[in-house]
Amino acid sequence: MAVVRSEFRTEIYVPAPDDPVFIADECAVTDCDRTAASARRGLCNAHDIRFRKRGRPPMTDFLAEPGPPVRGRRSLAAMASRAGELRRRTPFSTAREPCPLRQP
Repeated sequence: MAVVRSEFRTEIYVPAPDDPVFIADECAVTDCDRTAASARRGLCNAHDIRFRKRGRPPMTDFLAEPGPPVRGRRSLAAMASRAGELRRRTPFSTAREPCPLRQP
């Protein structure tokens, strides 16, 4: 840990809003809180997929009617609890015991 700078020694790192490495532009669609995956078009991944599926219309037309809101993102804590839930529901875990379906 001595080689890791102090600002990165945290459970969740929140970069500064003007950080040129960790922060990307926001999606060009109004009310979308995602970051732009496509720097050329300025759209998040979900809106970029919609844009391409519509045949790449003029950007002003697409931004005027981008469609319904994209599904929201989950917090890291919610994703971790979901992963734990899936592990508990998995009937056969190779970490605990061998899978009975495999022949030795």
